[in-house]
Amino acid sequence: MLNKDYKIHRLVDDFYIYTQKKDDEEIILEVISSRLNKFQLFLNQGKIQRLNSETPINSWVFKVEGIIKKLMQQFEFYQEKSKDENNDEDDKLKVKQINLNKLQQEILLIIQETNEKVLVSSYIFSTLLKFIEMNKNIKIDSKYLEPILNLATFLYVQNVSYDSTQKIIRLYTLIINIQPEYMKENISWNIERYREAIFGNFTNDWIDILLFISTYNIQLNTSTHEYIFNNLDFRDNPVNLAVKLINLSSKGKLPKNEVEKIDKIIKEKISLINWQCFFEDPNSWWVLIFYSFPHLKKDTKDILNIKLKSIIGIEGDEDISYEDNDSAILLANKFIIKFILDKNAHFIEWDFATDKYLEKYFFYTKNRMLFNPGNIVDFDISR
Repeated sequence: MLNKDYKIHRLVDDFYIYTQKKDDEEIILEVISSRLNKFQLFLNQGKIQRLNSETPINSWVFKVEGIIKKLMQQFEFYQEKSKDENNDEDDKLKVKQINLNKLQQEILLIIQETNEKVLVSSYIFSTLLKFIEMNKNIKIDSKYLEPILNLATFLYVQNVSYDSTQKIIRLYTLIINIQPEYMKENISWNIERYREAIFGNFTNDWIDILLFISTYNIQLNTSTHEYIFNNLDFRDNPVNLAVKLINLSSKGKLPKNEVEKIDKIIKEKISLINWQCFFEDPNSWWVLIFYSFPHLKKDTKDILNIKLKSIIGIEGDEDISYEDNDSAILLANKFIIKFILDKNAHFIEWDFATDKYLEKYFFYTKNRMLFNPGNIVDFDISR
């Protein structure tokens, strides 16, 4: 064993195997595959990548360094006499004239040469965000912020994902905090310009940006709104419908015809529920989410009250009580039903936009990180 001519390293769920001979490589793969098969696990053949000593690894990093250096050279700090007599000087940041088109073309060329679109765009985007994050308390003139925002949006649309959406929301929020009204117009322009690239992707990748738009009252033209809602599958996805309603509510009172549509959809969905197996039925999410919907019609809510209580064997106005002989399953069901029926409890914060949740609270994201991209506090998320 001491004289073995191979090495195996593991990084999270990736294994790196180093061998001197191709035959050894095949033997190792066969041994690993056989061992995994005993536990009903299998190697994903499509993800096995073979490299040799002449294969360039992470060559994109060296090419991107030049872009990063060029980008950082555009920023120049200077100090200005403060109007406040108690302070000597204010730190300010000036951005040199960025040739945005040229910079974007250089980035696209690196992506083409390296075939690493996600890594290249994400790395440059993260570097830019981290720089703004570190200097969020420094005054930056709006004319210098505009090219930064335009470049960030360009990088974002190269790889629209859940993580990159959190980053662009964070950057937009930081920039709005520096220059509120003028930057909102520029954000609108960028979102409208790249609407196909953003909202043409899988909904879960971009749904949070719609909450950002609602919270900060970003004004989009009618055609962009229509494009977003046309790509939002809300008839079969209660979460998407809830986000749409939060967006519409942020603009004022919900139109009566919209309320009628919602009630019709909910009635249709609850009619499909197998109430004997409520907690296993995927349509139960329509109840969990929309029972607390403030515009739900009374007759629809009455139906839900009767159905929900019937799950735990309660009729009429009888209160939910916990008995010593309740089974664990019945006890759990009672807890959940009581939560749903509680007028002060809810699965969806219907006032998410109007109450500015993006500015006030933290929450767990899909990747289990405690985070809120809109909360301007002193912690670093640019990674």
